[in-house]
This record gives sequence, structure tokens and C-alpha cells, in this order.
Amino acid sequence: MLVSLYIILAFFIFVISIVVRFIIITGTTRIFPFWRKKITGKESLLLSWVGMKGSMSVFLLLSLQSKGG
Repeated sequence: MLVSLYIILAFFIFVISIVVRFIIITGTTRIFPFWRKKITGKESLLLSWVGMKGSMSVFLLLSLQSKGG
């Protein structure tokens, strides 16, 4: 039961981190005119998905803590 709670928590952290990264990247490109011309919406989405590596690190950290007690 406790392990499933960590999996759900890790999933929500994953989704929230992707959404936050997308908001930050999109907001930054809207603020700076030079980047607005260089980075499209599809590229912003791609950069957000790149953040999956960090999110998976959080998942692994939570998994190790749940197994270690």
C-alpha cells in the first residue's frame, strides 16, 4: 500500500514538473524577443519533455527511500 502511494506521488511530481518547465520555457521565450523568434511552441514542448530526466531522478529517489525504510 505504501509503495503504491509513492508511485502515485512520483507520477504527480513528474506531471507537475513537466507542466512547470513548459510554463517557464514558454514564459521566458515570450519575455525575450530574440528567443521568441528562435524557439517555437513545438520546441518549447520538446524542451519540457527533456526535463523528464530530472523527474525520473525524483522517482528513483523516492523509490530508494521507500525500500530503505
